Amino acid sequence: MIVGCGAREPELNVLLVTLDTTRADHIGYAGHEDAHTPRLDAFARDRAVRFENAISSIPLTLPSHTTIMTGTYPVHHGVHDNDGFVVDDGVTTLAEILGGAGYSTGAVIASFPLDTQFNLDQGFDDYNDDYRQDWTDAEIDGRTVLSFGFIERKSNQVSAAALRWLEEHGDEPFFLWAHYFDPHQAYAPPSPYDSLFASEPYDGEIAFMDEGFGVLLDALDAKGLLDTTIIVVVGDHGESLDQHGEPTHAAYIYDTTVRVPLLIAAPGSGQATGESVKRQVRTIDIAPTILDLLGLPAHPDMQGSSLVPELHDPESGPERVALIETHFSHYHYQWAPLRGLRTDRWKYVLAPKRELYDLANDPGEVHNLIDVRPEIAADLDQQLDEQFRNHSWPDLARSVETITDTSVLAKLEALGYATGGGETVRTTPFPSREQLAEMPNPRDQSLVLRFINSSREMLRQGQFTKALEVAQKGLAIDSDNPRLFVMAARAEFSMGNVEKAIELFNRAAEFDPTDVHPFIYLGSAYSQLDRNQEAKEHYLIAARMSPGRVDVLENLGGVQASLGEYTDAVETFEKAIELEPGKWSLHMRLAAALRQTERFDEARAALQEALRLNPYSPVLLDQIAKLYATIGNYAFARQALEQAINIDPDEPLLRLHLAAVILGGGDDEGEARAQLEQVVTLAPDTRAGKLALTWLDGGDVELLEDETVVPTTGASPP
Repeated sequence: MIVGCGAREPELNVLLVTLDTTRADHIGYAGHEDAHTPRLDAFARDRAVRFENAISSIPLTLPSHTTIMTGTYPVHHGVHDNDGFVVDDGVTTLAEILGGAGYSTGAVIASFPLDTQFNLDQGFDDYNDDYRQDWTDAEIDGRTVLSFGFIERKSNQVSAAALRWLEEHGDEPFFLWAHYFDPHQAYAPPSPYDSLFASEPYDGEIAFMDEGFGVLLDALDAKGLLDTTIIVVVGDHGESLDQHGEPTHAAYIYDTTVRVPLLIAAPGSGQATGESVKRQVRTIDIAPTILDLLGLPAHPDMQGSSLVPELHDPESGPERVALIETHFSHYHYQWAPLRGLRTDRWKYVLAPKRELYDLANDPGEVHNLIDVRPEIAADLDQQLDEQFRNHSWPDLARSVETITDTSVLAKLEALGYATGGGETVRTTPFPSREQLAEMPNPRDQSLVLRFINSSREMLRQGQFTKALEVAQKGLAIDSDNPRLFVMAARAEFSMGNVEKAIELFNRAAEFDPTDVHPFIYLGSAYSQLDRNQEAKEHYLIAARMSPGRVDVLENLGGVQASLGEYTDAVETFEKAIELEPGKWSLHMRLAAALRQTERFDEARAALQEALRLNPYSPVLLDQIAKLYATIGNYAFARQALEQAINIDPDEPLLRLHLAAVILGGGDDEGEARAQLEQVVTLAPDTRAGKLALTWLDGGDVELLEDETVVPTTGASPP
């Protein structure tokens, strides 16, 4: 929802820095002995006020950032997970408010959970999510394997992109958001932090991120902007690091994952620089604080309150109650969701077995006092219900992704997946006390969590046999866990056991038909077996479940083209380009489909755009050659292929195609023969090598258009 404030000319800029997956107690200024965070430490000491008990509302990236940007709890803004939710147009973001007040607004995003498709880009003039997320399958030791984990933009790249934006907009009032993702699993800091933190790579990732943050600060200083820019540095959530039996984050709501670093520097505000605020604050308070510092009113929907009083006097400010939740275990593992309420002293967790912790005397949340202090628990339980009821959006279902398309529901049922009679795919109501008591308690499933995490990490490392063994051990404990079926299936797929993988992916979809990922994987698996009709059916389901996923649309368009459904493929690729116009491969694949429908001028335009985005791709140049060969312009086709071979001289298909073009254009057959001999030398056992050898031996081989650039009416072999 775009808001125009009609405010006075802005006097201060705003820089929001979010530190993904960063624990409050793993920063140098917080007393962590192994930390190497000189830039954050100096910033906290010389320019900022630090908040020692800042609480995130949820330990997941998309919903926690939505909370920061809206000043509202997930129960209000409706985003409860990274999967299956999109930020509703009806919520108002900080970017919309500041844009309406005359600010240029820009964001630099580091990874997929904040992709533009999830709609948190509302209000940003520039939303740079070019983190190179690539969901295509990869090759390891000659086998096709499914891609694993997030592809991230490292902190130095985030800072570089932010600096480029500042070069364009730093001379005007701006709101810039820089998102750093480095501490997220897998922990793999670059040199020299990999060796310096060999035993603690998580801390190495934070150290590298600290360096990137310093680059951004130095740039502001060089431009003379430090004294005119409000800077807020905040974690979105923390990381368990195996405390409480949780390897990473998302499943539990202990302070390891919900207490986050928070630093605020407000030049000219009279703040108590270098001081610390010990009273509890919340990430819902950030947006109201920024607006207050700018002299702008908070949006009526905002549920946080300004921290300006604490900036002036760290001992002041009201007592703030923090609401915490996670539905992750319910959505992904079929366990109970969790809700919690945190005060300055107490933490209460509503779960199948309730928990109560005295944070003043037990900051590690080790001793559950639920049976020792029942009166405290009863009071906090009542407050929890009241708080969640008061902060809820009445029409919460508006933000929940649903499957309402009857054709999709029919396909789900035909494929054997229960759909619940057309109900919402992913619902948000919290179960009743009676229902909750009957659900598996996430706290009791720590061993299963370890198996899931270990299997995921082994998959990432290419240890597929071990990944399968670990997933099977987990299934021996939790036989209905859809995530473990997915882990086992990915391992089987990567070992070449595609039929077995399909069986396991289907089991995962059966146990959780609300999760889009098994359907995506099934599409890849059926495609691997050239069962393209079945691949298309599953990609169609995935596309309807998550219509903003570019990876799904690209794969769907690919199988449509394989089935000869080129008109449908064109439409699919065009939809994908609308979502991500800067992805060159989409334009290339659109051009290939357009060529098949003989829309040659449109194909040429699509290839020109792809070439503008990526002028050095041999694959793209090969496609350009195909187009020109199809329309009979062999000279241009040859030029494109020769350029491609200069870039990648060891790719046999390029030389096979060049030989075909030489013959098609009526050029020297000796040149063609030389290229074919190179193909045989480079790849004698491949299809390309065998075709080349047969051609050289004088065989009567019709080279198909999908194998070469020669039309079926082109030249015959020498």
